[in-house]
Amino acid sequence: MRNVHTILLGYNTIPAKVGLRNFPVDKVVLLHSPDDVTGEGFGFATLAETFRGELSSMGIEEVDMHVIDAFDLYSITETILKVASDERALYPDSEFWVNITSGTNLMAGAASAASYFIGATLYYVQGMKKDDGMIGSSVKCFSTPRVPDINSLGKMSKDILRFVAGWDYKSNGNKLLNRDVANSLGISVQNASYHLRKLRDDGLLKIEKTVAGRSGKVNERESNISLTDHGRLIATWIS
Repeated sequence: MRNVHTILLGYNTIPAKVGLRNFPVDKVVLLHSPDDVTGEGFGFATLAETFRGELSSMGIEEVDMHVIDAFDLYSITETILKVASDERALYPDSEFWVNITSGTNLMAGAASAASYFIGATLYYVQGMKKDDGMIGSSVKCFSTPRVPDINSLGKMSKDILRFVAGWDYKSNGNKLLNRDVANSLGISVQNASYHLRKLRDDGLLKIEKTVAGRSGKVNERESNISLTDHGRLIATWIS
């Protein structure tokens, strides 16, 4: 597992340091504005370069830096998506983390949106800054699901998602079985099971083995099917 952290840089690097000390890190990507972009003479790029050296002293040698427009939603989002795409092309098992503590509010909003599409874990460092640390610091994490390419979902997968979304669980013993899906869509149970497993692997469905009657034994031939929160959202989009 390769852990890649994207960090939004503002006027100081303390939240970035505190955040990195809480998680496994293999690579850091720094997003920063150009020097003197605010007209105040502050060197954002210079700060990023200095921080690169500090990261090396922390044992983090792999560091990329990207200049972004802190007030351009598209610039920030595109940069994060490109970083993730390039990384996954080389390391498919990469996990992404995004520190949204610093930078402009728009940077945080854009990074949050991009994180949803790459399935990154967002985190925010709370506490009062002092010297090279933070007093009473705590790190809040927010996991985001990775959005599948909706256009890549076949007609059958979309039909199944719509069917599951509209299923009346209360009237059917709080169960939706493989055979219910198969009967509704006019396909074999085997074919239904194949598509259901694919949707489960995409994080859109939950599939749980049923328990047979009073015996309490697991019925290996039937599974109870339901949408994940993510699957419910996707089902709404394709309705």
